[in-house]
Amino acid sequence: MRNYERTIKIAFDVVSKSIIDAELVLKNTQDAFALRKQYNEQKIKPICCECQQELVVSHSRYDRVYFKHKPNHNFCILIDEKLSPNEQEVFISNLQSKESPRHKELKNKIGRLLASEDGVDVSSINVDNHFITITNEKRKPDVYCEYNKYKIAFEIQISKLSQKYILSRHNFYKKNGIFLIWILDNFNIHNQTGLERDIKYLNEYQNFFKLDERTESFKLICDFKKSYLTESNQLRTKWINESITLGQLKFNNQIYQAFFYNFDENYKNNEIFQIQKEKAIIEAKAEVNSKKELLISTQKVENVISKIAKLKITLINQDKLSL
Repeated sequence: MRNYERTIKIAFDVVSKSIIDAELVLKNTQDAFALRKQYNEQKIKPICCECQQELVVSHSRYDRVYFKHKPNHNFCILIDEKLSPNEQEVFISNLQSKESPRHKELKNKIGRLLASEDGVDVSSINVDNHFITITNEKRKPDVYCEYNKYKIAFEIQISKLSQKYILSRHNFYKKNGIFLIWILDNFNIHNQTGLERDIKYLNEYQNFFKLDERTESFKLICDFKKSYLTESNQLRTKWINESITLGQLKFNNQIYQAFFYNFDENYKNNEIFQIQKEKAIIEAKAEVNSKKELLISTQKVENVISKIAKLKITLINQDKLSL
């Protein structure tokens, strides 16, 4: 499909409640025009899987049938961000994953568990049905809730995402005063992909979250990199994880980021402790050396005194003999 046609490769039919993959359905001209006929008979109503705006089934002078947004449509990252072909494929793969059984299971479970949490406004919980709009942009998080007056969006990641997609979500929610929590699945902390590193370095906290499915209350497994000093005063880091409650999260109102462990702050504190410890070690060594030098000096003085005493005895004895 040509870029100037501003085409959309997948759409969601609100009538049949199913995804239409343009690459499959529209590749055959006869099938494509049959779909166009269904559209004009209002038997299907396609919308964009990303922005939920209505699409039209159009065709080119070369009898190519395709989906596109209506004229003067609002912002949609699939069109307005000028995604590369590879980014489009990644984006489409992610949109398709949102209809997978695992994705639906996770978002429904999160919504259900949040309803039992103290501090969560139950009426605010929305599972994949709440649009957040700012200027001409809008996003629909997988799960949304308000907790102790904090607005929280949960985005579930079970497939590859481009950095452009991640940043579009991150920046949008930040501008709108909403705390975004990425929920990862099939995540291996020791084998991080480019996607996971992109999420990790969005802020200084470097926390990863996934749903703790071992409990019937809302808990997240947080993987975080902890800094520490060794016995030899070497600064090191290691990955550990903890199962945490919603109440254990901290919220930074300047960058609208929720976190459990503040990596940057703790690392800098340990750097200060390292310098202080090194100074204490140097001072302790200096004190030991000073005591050693004092002990040596004392021994030298005692040796001199001892020699003088022996010499005096010798002289006295000599005087006695001379008499």
